[in-house]
Amino acid sequence: MEYSIRYSTNAEQSLIDIFDYIRNVLCNRYAAISVIEGIFETINSLRFFPKKHGLCKERFLSERNIRSTRFKNYKILYFVDDA
Repeated sequence: MEYSIRYSTNAEQSLIDIFDYIRNVLCNRYAAISVIEGIFETINSLRFFPKKHGLCKERFLSERNIRSTRFKNYKILYFVDDA
């Protein structure tokens, strides 16, 4: 089964902020592109096996069935909707 991926408004803005910071503050356009591509690849890998990562350790998040994975030093939070 293939799951679809939807981004929250906050997640979309976070990706823009990450890109802008690396490109404009750190002055490295190629690193900005590489990081964003890596984040997208990590997220897209969840399409087929979204439950391969455990629930978050933080009680507030785990009670809401929020899972997490990482790309480099970026923590990616997500929810699996089996409905």
